[in-house]
Amino acid sequence: MDGMDFDFALNGAWATDSDGFDFDITKMASAKGDDGVFEDFASERYLMPRMYEAVAKKPVLYDKALDFADSFSFRPGYRAMCFVSGNFILGDLIEALVERGKLDVRRMTIQTLSMSEENIDSLWNVCDMSPGLESLRIALSGYFWATEHRKGNLVEYLYEQLDQGDVLDVAFADIHTKIVSIETTRGNHMVMHGSANLRSSRSIEQLMVECDDELYACVEDFADRVFASYSTIDKSGSKSAARGMRAAKLWRWIKEADDGQLHEAT
Repeated sequence: MDGMDFDFALNGAWATDSDGFDFDITKMASAKGDDGVFEDFASERYLMPRMYEAVAKKPVLYDKALDFADSFSFRPGYRAMCFVSGNFILGDLIEALVERGKLDVRRMTIQTLSMSEENIDSLWNVCDMSPGLESLRIALSGYFWATEHRKGNLVEYLYEQLDQGDVLDVAFADIHTKIVSIETTRGNHMVMHGSANLRSSRSIEQLMVECDDELYACVEDFADRVFASYSTIDKSGSKSAARGMRAAKLWRWIKEADDGQLHEAT
């Protein structure tokens, strides 16, 4: 889709010859020293380091998510940190990025304590504007399940509105993380994390946006472990909501998975 996705212009993120930076790592010859420090030193083993743009030296303030979306051009290695008012709704930012043509979403994972009916409606709009969407995963807290699982409440509304086209997965566990990780249809990655849930808290919050493949992979690996055991959607056709795991038990299970002992938690 023309006009979608990241702007790959480096815009000064990398040093150039004009900056006096003329080191060419591809021309480095093998070298050995008497102390063995440079033993088996081979130029093909080394990659140019990733360079990041500096985070703003003074606070960046936003009242509305749309202003935030319009102000940023995302590119690999980009980081932005800002403070946002209680009028800033993180869920609106996702929709604004898609509506403004900044992102064409293939996969999105949302981790949040809670969400609102408006958030669910906004995510429906995101799905409608994202023909390449293959996966929408939402991890919510046990608190949200406990307060919203009864008939007519938000858990039911979430399933009814977003479980279309077999892209949705939902998990409930005692997590307090607030992270949105996105893969675009071009294979680029962005992570948004901060203090805010999807809905407005009417409080000042902080938000960080980072375009980093490794950070995305780390966040997704964590989310994979939660959904492996606590997905509430049976992809064979039926839907069922399960009680979430308490935090201590969940953390023990995640650490066991990290040690190569991944198993179905009970």
